[in-house]
Amino acid sequence: MIVEALYTDFSRISEVVTCIRNANNAEQFDGLRINFENGFEGETAAERREPTTPGDIQLFADAAHLAAEGDLPLHVSISFHWDEIVEYDGNSKSGYQHSIDQTDGVDIQVPQDSAATIQRLASEEVNYAEGSGRTWAVTIETSNFIRSKNSVDR
Repeated sequence: MIVEALYTDFSRISEVVTCIRNANNAEQFDGLRINFENGFEGETAAERREPTTPGDIQLFADAAHLAAEGDLPLHVSISFHWDEIVEYDGNSKSGYQHSIDQTDGVDIQVPQDSAATIQRLASEEVNYAEGSGRTWAVTIETSNFIRSKNSVDR
């Protein structure tokens, strides 16, 4: 079984790394997983939903640095719509590409309940993660999935 610590804000990562350094092997996490959605810089809720500034990308870089201090892999949740170009460390890339570059792996959140739609929406992120040698998974966020008998294409 793999057990990872999941956090939605950056401040807890340092505490987890300190705890792991002082724990015996049975008490250690296997990795860190973070979801910063709605925690980015920005004036509006829409701007805070995805990385749009170098400071947003730096959150992932800082988290990866702290995780590495504890010899932990870092995986992050990203969204399929993080396409805005961000200039970071001399490179202009989409937010999802920078996010993948900073981490060991990602889960791509797709709020849909059709397999065809999910595949279409997550394909760029999956291809980039695979090409970068990162692990990936697609997570489905939907409230309609359980209520709909025929919601997933088979």
